[in-house]
Amino acid sequence: MINRSVASRQQVTYARQMLRGVVENGTGKNINTSHYTIAGKTGTAQVAHSGLGYHTGSGVQHRASFVGYFPAKEPKYSCIVVVNRPRGFIVTGSQVAAPVFKEIADKMFAARMFKPDLLPTAPVVASLPRLRNTFPEDAKQYMKLWALTLLMKPTAPWLKQG
Repeated sequence: MINRSVASRQQVTYARQMLRGVVENGTGKNINTSHYTIAGKTGTAQVAHSGLGYHTGSGVQHRASFVGYFPAKEPKYSCIVVVNRPRGFIVTGSQVAAPVFKEIADKMFAARMFKPDLLPTAPVVASLPRLRNTFPEDAKQYMKLWALTLLMKPTAPWLKQG
């Protein structure tokens, strides 16, 4: 009988824990989210120039990457983002490629292509458009549409709850 597994279940469990740890506590923690879990690995490499090595007159070039999957608890999607020769001072996979990965995952989450696998631990704080100079009825509609509740006592009489 042919064993089609490349690793034992225990080894796979360890690998998954390590990939999750990269996003929870490691180089990918800048893309950790409270809505769903991400697991993955950042990468930063120097690009060799044919026959010239890594250093040339124009300096060292880099390749930044992030490969991962989400939701990490029950993976549905995987993705790799590779940015060849990022410009500027920031060239690492965690700062260049990982945010692109998260943006892709966030858009898929927003489109409800998968369910959240984390329970919210705190109220979501969002930056909303200002309602200054908005008609009172419109402001009420916006608040209802966004399912907002005021955490502060409203100063405008037309924003009273009820």
